Amino acid sequence: MNPFPKVFLNQLLRIAKLLHQITERDLELEKLFLDDPFFAAGSWSYRQKLADVTAEWLVSRADWKTFITFTYRNEVSVDQAIRDLRYFIRIANEIKFGNSYTRKVGHSYFSYAGGLERQERGVIHFHMCIDREIDFKWVHWFWELHHGYAWIEKITDVNQSIKYTMKYAVKDADLFIYLPFEV
Repeated sequence: MNPFPKVFLNQLLRIAKLLHQITERDLELEKLFLDDPFFAAGSWSYRQKLADVTAEWLVSRADWKTFITFTYRNEVSVDQAIRDLRYFIRIANEIKFGNSYTRKVGHSYFSYAGGLERQERGVIHFHMCIDREIDFKWVHWFWELHHGYAWIEKITDVNQSIKYTMKYAVKDADLFIYLPFEV
């Protein structure tokens, strides 16, 4: 039995607790996952339920507006892909607020939730939802110049977009979420 999904769920819940955004229902869901043998760690049922619960949790955490997919032209390591995504986020923030954007907005002016997966041909592929408008032309230009292909669209169905994103995030157990603290 692969223990990684259980660790993954525990990390997600720890993040939620840190953000003071967890509810009693979330704690009950944790018990469901950890105690029910039907949801064997790593099984399709487990991953599907984890994606559904994570999506349900995320839908109300931000006003998700934009869906982005990034695909690499060539194979890169997961570490390199994460560095590239962080660089993209940094440059997007610098364009909007200047080099000292962290003094104004912290890590990022937009919340994001996404996941990383490997396509059949072996290249990394990101799905990501963000809660702000972003310059579509710039996103295409930046990602295509540096890494590969970008697809970006306005979200029309938040539930569907978040659920789709989380389906792929839990598939390979590579989930990234940024939700700034509310003041």
